[in-house]
Formats: sequence, C-alpha cells, structure tokens
Amino acid sequence: MMSVKLILVCKEGNARQAYLKEAKYLDCTVTVVPSFTELFQELRSAPYQGIMIDLITGMKASREEKGIVQEALEVFPVVQLKWESETDGIHILSSGSSSGSPTLHDFVARQCYDFPARPLRQYSRKPVNFNVTMSKNEVLYEKFLEYTVTINASRGGCFLFSTRQWKTMENVWFIINELQDKTPIVGEVRWFARWGKTMRIPGIGIKFKQITEEQQEELNRKHYMS
Repeated sequence: MMSVKLILVCKEGNARQAYLKEAKYLDCTVTVVPSFTELFQELRSAPYQGIMIDLITGMKASREEKGIVQEALEVFPVVQLKWESETDGIHILSSGSSSGSPTLHDFVARQCYDFPARPLRQYSRKPVNFNVTMSKNEVLYEKFLEYTVTINASRGGCFLFSTRQWKTMENVWFIINELQDKTPIVGEVRWFARWGKTMRIPGIGIKFKQITEEQQEELNRKHYMS
C-alpha cells in the first residue's frame, strides 16, 4: 500500500494526540489543522485523499466556516471522529462519502486509498498583479476604499492583498483598473489571511459572484486566465 495523504481537523489537545497515535498504525501521512478555515487553505495548496474531522471541533465551527468547506466535504472522503476521555477510545462517526467505514483502517483502505490525491481547486491560478480599487460597501465612497493589487487570479476568483479585517462569506466590491468595463465586480470572501499572524502575504481569497460577460471575456482574451 502507498502512503495515503490525510488531513485532520482538530484543535490542540488530548483528542488530537489520540487521533495521531491511532494514525501511526496506518500507512498514511497526516497534516493537522485547527479549524475549517485552515482546512480550506490547506486543501487549496496541496493534494489530499481524505479528511478526518473531530466532532467537537466541527460542532464549534461557525456557519460561515462550514460554508467555505462545503465543496470539500462533498468532494473528498470524510469521516468524523469522537474521542472519549473516560476510555481513551475513538468512535468513528460516518459522514459524507465515508459511510460504511466503522474503523479508521476501513476508512483509509476503502475510501481513501483509491481516491486520487487532489487539491481543492476548480481553476488554475496564475500570478498576475492587477491594480484594484475595492470596498466593503456596495457604494464605493472614498472613505470606504482600499487601493490594492491581485496577487494571483483564475477564472473563478482571485487573491487580493489587504491588511484590513475581514470575515469569510462577506461580500467585497472591486474595480480592476486594467479592464475597460469598470462595473464593480462582486466577490465573496472564501478565506482570509491576517497580517502578522503567519509568514504569508495577507489578504482575501475571493470567489467571483457577479462579473459581467465583457469583463470575463476581456480577462480570457488577455490570457490571464486558463
């Protein structure tokens, strides 16, 4: 058996240690993230074959957090785990495509092994720096504006540099200076990288919600998107 690449969503603590101890007996490598937000970011950057979710961590996630990973939960094999402190045992709670997997070994062997490792990426991203004027408000008043650039873009969205505070699932209105059609594009914040928290570019991952045909066609003609 080849090593299976899994990702575990679980906050730090005894439950996490119990899951990782159990995973040592399986032919797999496990990446750990503490929340659904980090899960989304990790799945966008690296290929995986299955997702393990601690029940308590999942229950404490906000509606917005659950919303941004809904696609992943529908695409990847998923299993929910519950750690019992009294017995130091792990209960397997089937979820999504992982139904019929009563143990972690069964989950890995039956659901994950034959699942092609893949990242969560609908469109390929290309590094491109458009000049952008954006706002949290639908009315682009000067006091609401932030002048920024895209770090990368695809047909489905882009990553915008920003040091402001954002929330996942909220809307952003922005104008790309290089496009002839200056109709504000409406995007939805799918993930947010805070300034000063990690050694990465701060900003927001955007999914296009409203973009005119002329704008999309111009982006295609310029070969920025594929």
